[in-house]
Amino acid sequence: NFYRRRGTDWELEQRVSPSGGRDGYFGSAVALSGDTALIGAWGKDEVYVFVRQGEAWIQQQKLLPPGPSSQSFGMTVALDGDFALVGAQNANAAYVYLRRGSAWTFQRRLVASEDTPVGSFGFALAVSRDVALVSGATGSGGRLVFVFAREGLAWPQVDVLRSPDSDHAGFGASLSLEGTRALVGSTNDTSDGKGAAYLVDLREYVSPSASAPLPDEPEKPAPFTPDLSPPSDESSSCAFRASPRSEHHEPWLAILLWAWLGRSLAKKKARAASTRKPSP
Repeated sequence: NFYRRRGTDWELEQRVSPSGGRDGYFGSAVALSGDTALIGAWGKDEVYVFVRQGEAWIQQQKLLPPGPSSQSFGMTVALDGDFALVGAQNANAAYVYLRRGSAWTFQRRLVASEDTPVGSFGFALAVSRDVALVSGATGSGGRLVFVFAREGLAWPQVDVLRSPDSDHAGFGASLSLEGTRALVGSTNDTSDGKGAAYLVDLREYVSPSASAPLPDEPEKPAPFTPDLSPPSDESSSCAFRASPRSEHHEPWLAILLWAWLGRSLAKKKARAASTRKPSP
């Protein structure tokens, strides 16, 4: 269900359903970014993309896992603009999708590094244009949060976040990202059972080129700057070129200029002859 705030009240705007067949736990995971929504249906290994057009939310596409079925694909989802991240705990992976125009395509499969074996990878997710967070459980009953930083269309793992107190099972139970600022939830974080949340600054992991246009993404046109430098020699081309229309009129301008010069010269000679004294 989509809700919209009008004044101080929230009203039901629209109820959506998956296209065709059983729902497969449709709505078990949701994410919203601007006018785009992701809705997971992990029972069918599907994630539905809805976009808002006018006052209506319509289905734009259905995302499917690149591998075999029965992955719990869509049990967790995250969304930021044109980047979507989908968890598949049975496959111990998370999948990055990128939208170009109105089409979503699979980009990368994220997994934990080999030196850090985990299970239930994708238990919680968060994504931004430059950073992705994925939590997974360790063999000792704890949980870790893996940090991936985008480099072009690649998402290498750059760090692992751990609970500052211990290898706590509640750490990474929930994740949120805003740009490069992360919020990590940790249930039963203390000895008396109280939960906690940790703010983490991830700017050090984002490369300067991360915000550059993606491969095949159209570059913004550079501003036009006229070349005002003088020609190096007489054979050099001028910095400013006449338009085709002015070039068409250049011969007539030359004729008028020569006519004016000839008339001026004739008047000068006539004045000189009239003032010249006759010889004795």
